[in-house]
Amino acid sequence: MIAKLICWGADREQAFTRAEQALGELHVQGVPTARALYGSLLACPELRKGTVHTSWLEAWLE
Repeated sequence: MIAKLICWGADREQAFTRAEQALGELHVQGVPTARALYGSLLACPELRKGTVHTSWLEAWLE
């Protein structure tokens, strides 16, 4: 890992909104990133609602 993007907000929705904005402004050159994956995750309704569990991501990726 060469960097970590940390976002917060007054509530969960504000934190997600800030994360989407920060991810949209993120520019990394020369190495592959998981930016597209994180963008898809931030748009996922279940994750935004917080109705996920420890094995949710594995099932979501299938």
